[in-house]
Amino acid sequence: MTTVGLCSPYLVTRRILRPLRLLFVTIFLLIFSLSMIGHLNMAQAKKSELTQFQWDHRLLLVFAPNDEDAHLKSQIKELRHNTCGVLDRDMLVLQIAKDLTVRTLNGRNIPIDGANLRETYRVDNDAFATVLIGKDGGEKMRSLTVISANDIFEEIDAMPMGQVEMESKVHICG
Repeated sequence: MTTVGLCSPYLVTRRILRPLRLLFVTIFLLIFSLSMIGHLNMAQAKKSELTQFQWDHRLLLVFAPNDEDAHLKSQIKELRHNTCGVLDRDMLVLQIAKDLTVRTLNGRNIPIDGANLRETYRVDNDAFATVLIGKDGGEKMRSLTVISANDIFEEIDAMPMGQVEMESKVHICG
């Protein structure tokens, strides 16, 4: 009886390569999984800047090419003339201009990355846009032109949470 078949180069190579192939596939899957987790964490980090307001405030993000933009000035003027409605609906208005500084309706700077907001909500640096974010963190309305405060209020008041709030809340301005 001969043992030539048991020690052939084919079988020896196969015994060595099978564990190496398994190791290679395992390493590849591990690297791929870690890279996907990194992308998910980056996306979550971008949105997490606004999660501090979730369930407490609705956000109205007003994007403009610069602080002197006519659309921005008109939108802010419209909202300031309707401050009671803004406050009654727990709205926080954030202005994001080209310098990527984020300001509240009263002009106070807040430490939020404007570039991340532009990227997250897909608004170009040279564009005007208004985005309404609900208390749940979801986008509820978007406009590329100045939008009336009444249109914003109607959108909020049509939401189930907005209806409950408007019925049960003591209104700030009477």
